[in-house]
Amino acid sequence: MKEDNNLKKLIQIALLASVGAVLMLFQLPYPGAGWYKLDLSDIPALIGGCALGPWAGLAVVLLKNILFALFRFSPEELVGIPMNLIANGIMVVIAALIYQKTKTRINAALGISTGVIVSALSMIPANYFILPLFMKIFMPNVPVPGGETLLYMILFFTLPFNAVKGLITGILTFVIYKRIAIILRAEGEFELPAKQSEQASKA
Repeated sequence: MKEDNNLKKLIQIALLASVGAVLMLFQLPYPGAGWYKLDLSDIPALIGGCALGPWAGLAVVLLKNILFALFRFSPEELVGIPMNLIANGIMVVIAALIYQKTKTRINAALGISTGVIVSALSMIPANYFILPLFMKIFMPNVPVPGGETLLYMILFFTLPFNAVKGLITGILTFVIYKRIAIILRAEGEFELPAKQSEQASKA
């Protein structure tokens, strides 16, 4: 039985990652900063994290980025994919950890909101310290912005972009999650804990 459950979980992770990779192909440039792309590929990872657990969600994030690189590889992705892994991984793990404690709508909203905020803020140091390193290694012909210029770009472009993308992802996930969770046959989504549910039914 345990082996069957593990196999089922692996299949679900693979399916969610495949959907995420396909969604990643449909990108829109972020207004005012065309090098940033908006897409809906984080939704399957967030659903996977909440329904199957934080590490399953992280696996979806990793696998969908690998699949995307196979579908449409370019040298820029050697920089973009690691940053995507950091941002999405943080959001998914935090949201899933909070939601898994008590699977209610309030906790879902709290988990997703916290994940989006922490992810957006974490990308400030990630873009300031890690991004230049990846650019020097994988894009040596592209000049790396200096300290003040880089900080300006992060605060006025990177931070708003991650906040907007996270907000869109969070809202859409919250709206469609229960329907997808039913397909995944995850238990307890957006429900009261057992004791509270019994009390509510008697009231």
